[in-house]
Amino acid sequence: MELFRKIELENVGKPPEQMAKVPVDPEEKPGIDFTRFYRELETPYFNPYDLPLVLQDRVIDPQTGQILYDSDGHNGYIGNTQLINGVPWPVIEVKRRKYRLRLLDGSNARIYRLRFLDSDTLGLHPTGRPDGSIEPNRIPEQRLEGDSMEFYRIGKDSWLWPTPQKRKSLLLNMANRADLVVDFKAWYEIAKRAGRLTAEGNAEFYMVNTMPQFDGRGPKGKLAEDAGDPNVFPLPFELDPQNPVVQQMAANGVIPPAFFGDGPVARLRELDQPIALVKFVITPDVGEGPDATIDEKTILRPRHAIEDQDVMAVREFVFERGKGAWMINSRFYDPTISNGSAIIGIKGQNFQVPSGQPSDQPQIKPSLSYAEEWIFTNGGGGWWHPIHVHLEGHQLVGYEKDFEADGLVGADGILGAQAQAQMAGLPSWNQLVGTYGFDRWIVASPNANPTLIDLRDTLQGIRNLSELIAKQDAFKLWMESSAIAMTPDQKAFLDTKWSVQRHPEVLRWFDSFSEESQARMGRWSLEQFYVDELTKDPKFRILLDRPGSGAALFDIITAKFANRTIGLPAAAKAVLDGLGKLKLQWAGDIVGNHDTQALGPNTVARIRMRFRTWSGPLVFHCHNVEHEDMRMMVNFEPTMSGRVDELNQHDPNVDPAPRTHGQDVTDLLTNPSAIGEMPWEAIDGFPSYRWEEKPVPGTDVNKARDPLIPARRPSKTDKP
Repeated sequence: MELFRKIELENVGKPPEQMAKVPVDPEEKPGIDFTRFYRELETPYFNPYDLPLVLQDRVIDPQTGQILYDSDGHNGYIGNTQLINGVPWPVIEVKRRKYRLRLLDGSNARIYRLRFLDSDTLGLHPTGRPDGSIEPNRIPEQRLEGDSMEFYRIGKDSWLWPTPQKRKSLLLNMANRADLVVDFKAWYEIAKRAGRLTAEGNAEFYMVNTMPQFDGRGPKGKLAEDAGDPNVFPLPFELDPQNPVVQQMAANGVIPPAFFGDGPVARLRELDQPIALVKFVITPDVGEGPDATIDEKTILRPRHAIEDQDVMAVREFVFERGKGAWMINSRFYDPTISNGSAIIGIKGQNFQVPSGQPSDQPQIKPSLSYAEEWIFTNGGGGWWHPIHVHLEGHQLVGYEKDFEADGLVGADGILGAQAQAQMAGLPSWNQLVGTYGFDRWIVASPNANPTLIDLRDTLQGIRNLSELIAKQDAFKLWMESSAIAMTPDQKAFLDTKWSVQRHPEVLRWFDSFSEESQARMGRWSLEQFYVDELTKDPKFRILLDRPGSGAALFDIITAKFANRTIGLPAAAKAVLDGLGKLKLQWAGDIVGNHDTQALGPNTVARIRMRFRTWSGPLVFHCHNVEHEDMRMMVNFEPTMSGRVDELNQHDPNVDPAPRTHGQDVTDLLTNPSAIGEMPWEAIDGFPSYRWEEKPVPGTDVNKARDPLIPARRPSKTDKP
């Protein structure tokens, strides 16, 4: 690459006939090693089957072809022309194989619901109105859903989800990113069987937008006459009211009726005639190199859910319009004000838990466990606010409408038990499996079906009693080596012969141990249940340490239980099927991390996060660009407060800590494990202990000849 830069610089200002020839780019050479897409010598990242697609809408002046923008408008910019990577209605030619699509909503205020349709479903052929004019075909809702092409969604924003999720549509807010894996080979075969191949042997599909939106406030609700008061609102995912697990949640009041909106699922209205954004032309060529092997069972990035006991502070932020602009907590953005300071997680440092009561004995916990819960409240007015938190990912734990958050947080800033009871959050995976799944049969019956008990406990990642019964001799040897204390009665029962018929007795014996002993015994039984997977891949063990891992391992568990579930009641099988439809939603949307949280009209989102990236000031803001420009932003400041080997006694619920600008994690005088000052900070008076380089850039920018980022010539693999 340095050779290319040198030749390009030498050619600056020369006439074409005197320019030195640039050698062929390695990306365009035949015989590329397609088994290795990271190629440090040629370019930081190269993958011809990985396509970034930035979606934007713009107003185009029909007279000049220029982009129009009203700098005095503050409600939200809505365009009349859709651009993909800056190109209107592009055509992208792809191979007959899997591709990764990295989608980004780069629009100022537009929200998309994206689908992939074939040309027949899109209804490109016009039909006549009674008055003789022409209109497009209208697509019935059932056909729109049924004929939408399937794809895998593998992540959101900058985070991979625990497992791929099979979807037919996705909701994309401003600044949201979505990572998809599209199997163009499967789509090609569908088109071939339907007789829809072109004369050249290609298959054609369209990525379309079906979200109606006519102003900067946001999309309209399905029954709403006024966008300011929609009858339905956006959910992080869609819920089927026919799902028996969902029905149990509704019966228990966890899901308000408004979640279901008007229709089979809780989602906003879709257009009768989708708007095509990009055309994909699938050629018969399968390309070079191996195809991706991803499917619903692929384990991507399992994550821990942030538990209640880790939440040390709760903060509420109300997003509203005021004084002709946009405010948070009735205040415009002020860079000199820190609205709160969290404790940053540092390995090896402990912090003093804020008790809120002078008489309480302070508790000490590792700072890596510190987490906060933020309540994002939309002040109304029909506006959508996509809230982007810089530098830290967060988990969604609650999403509600017309939610009263005021008064639930005590003077100490901690969410109490009574407040927790009033703030109904989204259920955890274990609650879905137990409380809203199998518990209705298990709890009510003293001799419940052992298969139901084992199925529930295995999906919850707790235990598998049948493994203990089947491998009793090995379990007895393990118990002798485990140093788990047993009473004489417990020891006597272990020495008897166990059988499947004695499952209720084994269950009572197991429950007679302490919680710590039960956890160890249960883990042993699960390792026996997954013995084949652990033998094949030792890293599989990591999954068993993750709370809610049963969601990611759902298909493996149900496959192993296949023969045992044959005799279950139909209602129990329906619950298992219902959990199967929910598993990926909970694994991805609940435990998976987000950077930007959609906040629909009159809604409240509860998020939890840890702070491990940056010590110093950061911001979060509404990503409707016009709202952001009009000061809808808040300054926030995580702090380490002291040396690593000292107790962090900063109380995050009181006054913010002194401004550090990251110095507490870079200054070697106060922190022996600091990274040292960055070289350019020496000019600001900070001492430099580790760096000898001169401050960057070191020379006047106007005099610097080399560009900071060298231009890259397009290659054959670059597509709009």
